[in-house]
Order: sequence, then structure tokens, then C-alpha cells
Amino acid sequence: MDLVAEVLLFTESERQDARARYRERPGPSLYTADFTLLLRGQRETVVEVKLDTHLGDDIYRDKLRRAKDIIGRHGRDFSVVAVPADECHPIWANVALISQATRRRDLWPSPEVIERLEQLGQRGARTAGDFLNPLNLSTSHLPHFLVAGALRADILSHPMRASTPVELAYGDLSHLQLIARLQR
Repeated sequence: MDLVAEVLLFTESERQDARARYRERPGPSLYTADFTLLLRGQRETVVEVKLDTHLGDDIYRDKLRRAKDIIGRHGRDFSVVAVPADECHPIWANVALISQATRRRDLWPSPEVIERLEQLGQRGARTAGDFLNPLNLSTSHLPHFLVAGALRADILSHPMRASTPVELAYGDLSHLQLIARLQR
């Protein structure tokens, strides 16, 4: 994005031209987002990811404010997401496990297993172990059940283990939407 002309840059050629144009100009002239996100039924969101211990100095935060204004004028939303810097935080392992589970549809629960999960939930199952142990499944299956929408868990707060509190998801995947919870 060209912060001076307040336009979005889409090609490498446009970025190179802007870099050349502002080479001698002091201060931030360009901004490149970490990624964009497009969810069904929502506007495109430009996402900047930072560690929660390093959100940038005043100059950088001003650059992000300018970028947010420009992005908004171009019909997009802008979010700064602060990820916990502590690599022992559950999010680090959980996101990796969830990502892997999305690629292994063959391990997602069958309709019969989902029916059994519902029965276990009606009988009072409240943890991953309560749901998976009676099915003779290890907790390594939990990410697949979360991604499939069979179970839901707070993956931002709890590591995936037998004692992890879970509940039936009935196809809902909102437990996987972390951007709003990490937004600054």
C-alpha cells in the first residue's frame, strides 16, 4: 500500500515503482500487510500480526493508523492481532494441530461417531477424555473433531488434552475464529 498517494498496490511492479518514487522521502511511505482474510458474507479484512510483547513504537502505530484509514476507504476492514509471545501458550501448539487437522478429512468423525458423541454429551460428558475415551480414541483425534464441528473447545485458553473442557458443536465452527479475540 502506498501511504503517500493513499492507494493499494497489487503487483510487484507497482511496489517497486513506489519504492523508487519515495526512496529519498523520510518516514514510512509503504505498508505491506501480513495477510488478508475473506470470510463468507463479510468484507475482506487486512490483518497485521504482532507479538503481544512487541506492538511497535509510536511511529509504527501511526503507520498502522494511516494504513487502517486507507484500507477502510477502499472498502476493507483492518485488524491488528496480538499473538502471545510466550511459546508455551496453548495457541502455538493448538493452531498447528488445527491446521494439520484441516488437511486430514479422512480422520474427521463419521455420522455414526457424531451420533455417539451426542449420546455421550447427553450423559454428561464435559471433557475431551469424556467424549473420546468411550470411543477408544486418543486425544490426538480432538483437533479433527474440532475442525469438523463435532466438538468445540476454547483453543485460545486450553491445551488439547484429555482434561480440556469441550462440548458438542453441532457443526458450529465459531470456536476456531480467533482473530476477534486477539484483536488490539
